Amino acid sequence: MTAQVDTRRLTVVAGKVEEWRKRLIDLSYRNTLLYFRDTKTATLDLSQAETVALAALE
Repeated sequence: MTAQVDTRRLTVVAGKVEEWRKRLIDLSYRNTLLYFRDTKTATLDLSQAETVALAALE
């Protein structure tokens, strides 16, 4: 059985990879991947989550 890959999906994935790469290269304070701010409304604390539940997220 051979899996056929949808070219539209490949295009979307390639675009996202490029977007992530550019965001990682951006060293300014706008880059939330490098300069994380812990806020009450935009942060989800998973430190007390059960291991099984966290594994299900992968």
